[in-house]
Amino acid sequence: MRGLVLYGAKCAPAVWESVRDGLADYNLTYVEYPRKMLSEAETVDDIAGWVAGVYGAHDWDVLIGHSMGGQTALKAARLFKRQPKKVILIESNPVPSGGFYRNLMTTEHMERYGASVARMFRAKCPITLRN
Repeated sequence: MRGLVLYGAKCAPAVWESVRDGLADYNLTYVEYPRKMLSEAETVDDIAGWVAGVYGAHDWDVLIGHSMGGQTALKAARLFKRQPKKVILIESNPVPSGGFYRNLMTTEHMERYGASVARMFRAKCPITLRN
């Protein structure tokens, strides 16, 4: 299996260090974004465009993305010459979170909405959640 592995915003390739040994049997390429590109990128689409430009001509069985790397993987996959068979998201939202979601769990919002959010999770979640 040939895979391309992408890390998220404010992370570094080191985020994968704890799992690299366990994945050593797979043919994985760990992306390292150039600092210049990251400093000039304004959107996930900009990063996905760079990924597609550098890696998009290869055959990939899977793209694996952590956090914003998952969003980047989804967007880059559409731009690749040959679509990967799978895209795996780890701790990713399929779309960038807006201000509402980024601010949902602030102290003020937890005091205001926390009980209703906990009830919603409890209703959907098969495990026990503590308040």
